[in-house]
Amino acid sequence: MPKSIEIKDRLVYAIRIDKVWEEIHMEIKNVCVLGAGIMGSGIAQVVATAGFVVTMRDIEDRIVEKGLATIKFHLDSAVEKEKIEADSATEIMARIEGTTDISGAVAGADFIIEAVVEDMRVK
Repeated sequence: MPKSIEIKDRLVYAIRIDKVWEEIHMEIKNVCVLGAGIMGSGIAQVVATAGFVVTMRDIEDRIVEKGLATIKFHLDSAVEKEKIEADSATEIMARIEGTTDISGAVAGADFIIEAVVEDMRVK
């Protein structure tokens, strides 16, 4: 079980305790976020803002579209408040893809974040 996980400069450093300390280095370029609701879309936005390519996946197109619209709304608000430039918002949105295809979403992912509804049937 990981004792600590740190993401720094697109690399994941994990130290595990199995009687021996082990350091794992893994380059991350593509991140999959499972869930496009409030948490999933927020995570996808933060991850894309950090420069990663994100695939946000949910079970229905309408949920995926709402998640993408929520991200766009928050980015547009940040532009209006002059917190980010319009070009940056466009670049961030371009790094996020929405889908309902779980196979495609996880296939190219270097790192997967689960943010689905708290229902064991869904998880």
